[in-house]
Amino acid sequence: MAPGKFEGCQDEVLGERLCTALNEGWAEDEIGDVAELGFYAIVELDGVKYIVAEDNFGFFSYWEYDSRDWDNIVANYEEFYQEVEEDEM
Repeated sequence: MAPGKFEGCQDEVLGERLCTALNEGWAEDEIGDVAELGFYAIVELDGVKYIVAEDNFGFFSYWEYDSRDWDNIVANYEEFYQEVEEDEM
């Protein structure tokens, strides 16, 4: 059997709920693309904030929000975009 989209989630049901909330536009913030370093967003569900991620293989994961984690994700993307810009010059 092939691995499922939520197979790596600690709680697959919560993973599915977070993915649904994301698809319904509940993201407070988002960055990236699955074709780059991955897609990341902040989603609040049942009063708890999560960082959700999807990779280029379609796998979905999440963890409880921590501003340092989000800041690191944003910094990695800023560096990535800067390198892409420099390569295009």
